[in-house]
Amino acid sequence: EIMKDPGQPAFPIPAVAEQMPADLPSAVLKGAGGFGGIESIDPTKRFRKVQIDLILGNLDSLVDALKRWIVPGGSTEEAQDCPPGLMRFSAHLALLLWRMDLVKILDEEGSLLMDRTNDGLQKLLWIYIIHLIDSASYELVPTYVVHLRKGLRRTTMQLLLEEATYNERIEVRKSVSSRCDVWLDNYIGVEGINPGEMWASAQTFCAKSMRSSFGGPLTRADSISWMFFDEKNRRDATRALQTLCHDLTLSGVRGALAGLHLLREVIPPSIGDVQEASCPAFDAWETYFEVVREAAVWQAVFSSAAARAEAHPDDPACNEALAELSPDTLVLLEGIVNFYQEGLAWIEDQDAGADGNEETAQAVDRPLEAVLVLGPSASADAPSIDDASLYPEYPDAALLEVVAALKHVCSSAVASSLPPIEFTVGSAAELAPPDCDLPGLACVKVTAAAGVDRASFETAAVGLFCSILKNEPLDLIATNIISSPAVSSAVCKAIVSATLVMHIARIREALAFIGESGKTLATTKADALIDAVKGEGVGGGDGVWTEDEMNMLSELRESTKSFLGA
Repeated sequence: EIMKDPGQPAFPIPAVAEQMPADLPSAVLKGAGGFGGIESIDPTKRFRKVQIDLILGNLDSLVDALKRWIVPGGSTEEAQDCPPGLMRFSAHLALLLWRMDLVKILDEEGSLLMDRTNDGLQKLLWIYIIHLIDSASYELVPTYVVHLRKGLRRTTMQLLLEEATYNERIEVRKSVSSRCDVWLDNYIGVEGINPGEMWASAQTFCAKSMRSSFGGPLTRADSISWMFFDEKNRRDATRALQTLCHDLTLSGVRGALAGLHLLREVIPPSIGDVQEASCPAFDAWETYFEVVREAAVWQAVFSSAAARAEAHPDDPACNEALAELSPDTLVLLEGIVNFYQEGLAWIEDQDAGADGNEETAQAVDRPLEAVLVLGPSASADAPSIDDASLYPEYPDAALLEVVAALKHVCSSAVASSLPPIEFTVGSAAELAPPDCDLPGLACVKVTAAAGVDRASFETAAVGLFCSILKNEPLDLIATNIISSPAVSSAVCKAIVSATLVMHIARIREALAFIGESGKTLATTKADALIDAVKGEGVGGGDGVWTEDEMNMLSELRESTKSFLGA
């Protein structure tokens, strides 16, 4: 009625109009006062803050608030108490804003925008992905990781592969790899995603693992599974496997245990086809690793029995326990002899792949440089040589002593009959390639002197590395040999050849000590093989023998004859 009366003032009256918000944003903010205001908002009413900022388009404020709620102190470690639902909502909000083009990802020229809001949304999405990885929801990660920008995506992929390697069976890893492949291929061209990105991530992860001492040789063995899931890249994966087998061969018993795990429990399920997983070269590697393990077990049993028999020569039980070892010892000897006589060509069978010309071309471009990373065969942290879950390290003071001893050994070797090469000795942290993570280990880096050709350099590097690894007082293993395939293959051949012959000689002496004087085919072959060692190699130059090894072999030969009464 008042509004209809022309004598009354217009509605709303000035007093009311002055109290009304001037515009919609002001009205919305004024209404926010009903639940405590947006700055001091109750955690149970946070959705009001989200609603208001979405209504007003205050995306910067919204993103800041979400980050503050999820990561209160600015550290992701403090996000553990955040409700997962809030992280999930924030990630989906980021995807929605990008999808609706409310926050632009690209500028007018198609380049990625790096503004504050985009960075915040990327962080919110990344935090949720980290939550998925932490909660072992690995198969959900590919759905989200494709939306991260390139650098952050590739870093997150490495974390995904690492966590899945440590925590999941190979079947789960294969499923994760397949899902990553599908999602990444569907987004080729978006966020800098290139064809084959999953394979590139697998290569990067495996290369990093193989040049890290974290987790020991077992972790290296498990990590390479990612390279065998995609059959299109099987050839490159096989080359990486060959490199890993070289490193494990030089890592003593723990390397052999990891090698058995690799070739029996990792590669077959990674490939999925038992027949395809079978390869003569890698079957031979498996046999060698088994020989090293069996010989170590036998040595421990025999040494204990022999010590008891010597301590109690008149005790029939001790002598009987020693005699009972004879049949199994003969079987072990026969197996090692037969394996050795088959030759060692398998060590380098996979180097050149199907196209030897390609390997030759790569060798021409490869610098004349080789690196050997060294550690103790055992340490206080890993007193057992059969602990394959870690590589023992040197304490700082001990590392300095080892480096000094290595300098002396290298100087003596280079000054003798080797072609001219230059060497540097130090810690792996100083001398190994930048992508290595090998704390507490020593390193020898070899480069060619002026005028030295590739063949002469490789011969010299092999000779130097063998003189280091076969130096008994140093008692070293190698965690890595970073060199051309020719150098690593030759070093492995020398180590494998000498290892097998020494096992044969020790087992032959043990049989004579036990009293096994009868001639068998195995003992006859063993005697002939030991007698054939002349110091320059056995079986067509497969071995590079040091003077200490020749002396040891001579002592074992004479000891065997003495026990036999010859």
